[in-house]
Amino acid sequence: MTQQHSTLTVKEQANRWYSKIERGLSSSEKSELVAWCNQNEDHHKALLKLGNVWTDLSILNDLNGLFPLEKKLPHHSSKLFLYVSLFFVFICFLLISSHVFDADPKRIYNNIKAYANNEVNQRFETRIGQKNNIELPDGSTATLNTDTVLEINYTQTHRKLTLVKGEAKFNVSKDHTRPFTVITGENSFTALGTIFNVEKANDKNIELLVTEGRVLVSDATTEINQLIDKISTESYHVLDEVILHQGEKTKIENNIHYPIQKLTEAQLKQDLAWQKGILIFDGEPLNSALDEVSRYTNANFTIMDNELSDLKISGYFKTDDIEGLLQSLYYNFDIHYKQASAQNIQLMVEPK
Repeated sequence: MTQQHSTLTVKEQANRWYSKIERGLSSSEKSELVAWCNQNEDHHKALLKLGNVWTDLSILNDLNGLFPLEKKLPHHSSKLFLYVSLFFVFICFLLISSHVFDADPKRIYNNIKAYANNEVNQRFETRIGQKNNIELPDGSTATLNTDTVLEINYTQTHRKLTLVKGEAKFNVSKDHTRPFTVITGENSFTALGTIFNVEKANDKNIELLVTEGRVLVSDATTEINQLIDKISTESYHVLDEVILHQGEKTKIENNIHYPIQKLTEAQLKQDLAWQKGILIFDGEPLNSALDEVSRYTNANFTIMDNELSDLKISGYFKTDDIEGLLQSLYYNFDIHYKQASAQNIQLMVEPK
């Protein structure tokens, strides 16, 4: 450091560094700034004071990784210093991600808030025909079916997942202090240690199937403290609530809760066959079966003859084997098909 520079007050030196930061630091200047900040805690504080007037995030980006975390300030000191220091540390963390440079200010603010609260926010998606197994932060797992979007929000008090669309199976790790809740539309499904399957066709058409343990069906707006009380071991048996147990299934359509159905082993196998990449039909109408097949492929089916729509079909089909399905319909039901285009398939009694 030059003699002239050393005779300047700390405030004047900080202002000079601020000006350099504003126009952009060279590699050598960054090294000098690090050394200057580490010489004295007052240097660091003086520069942080200027942070109160920084509005250009590009300036903050230049500071990433340059400063050590400030020591605990005296009680009478302004909290602003601490907040700005924490902001620097968090920006360093964000820069590890390639997304930070195109993130808008609102997204950065939300990420800072989540980080400060030890939150985990993630989004998972599958394409049409794709299936994906994911491990959640608490050790739970989720298997996403075709064309599914799942968002998670983990805090110190709650594990909240939002099934935006599609279908997913959840294998939940036990944690009696943090409810595990899947929200779909206006409903929520909460468990403590269980395996269950949720399918969401839309906000008004939802299906829940429990393969192990118990799941509480509630309103999506239920407060966390109410959920904790409702799913406690002591109160579980006295609840006047909708609770599904192992092997049970229910549907919610237009906010109407259908009666809980106890499934046979064969019915369970059929409903969960997608997890093995298989579709099982057992007397379903052809039009319903084709709707299910369409979830796993970009192919669109058109039944040209009305009498075929209600034809009952049975069998096992791979979710990605459209050719096998068409051949089976031809050999077993004499249903002909025509490829109208790459993705449009017409079904008929006689070739046309």
